[in-house]
Amino acid sequence: MQSSLQRLVSRVKGDPWCLGYFVDNELSWGGFGEEGGRYGLGLGALSLPVATSPAKRAILDQIEKKYADISQLNDAWKTNLSGWQALEAPWKPAAGQPAWPA
Repeated sequence: MQSSLQRLVSRVKGDPWCLGYFVDNELSWGGFGEEGGRYGLGLGALSLPVATSPAKRAILDQIEKKYADISQLNDAWKTNLSGWQALEAPWKPAAGQPAWPA
């Protein structure tokens, strides 16, 4: 690991645009490939319990602002959630459900 990263570090050391180093196991940052990969960060956050994930809390706050009530979310996401609290538990799209709803 150290020898493979030494070449990279020498090229980007001091670069103000470098956010960090990855070893090819990070979640998708989006933009390429299948829809599930494009939304990997959001889907990863939704799969966590809200109590331990500030990212999930932020996503749920945005979802609740976007949809006036749970029935609108259910229509858009092709789900049958009983209320907003249902998304606080780990959540993943069901088979055949869009990877990231409209």
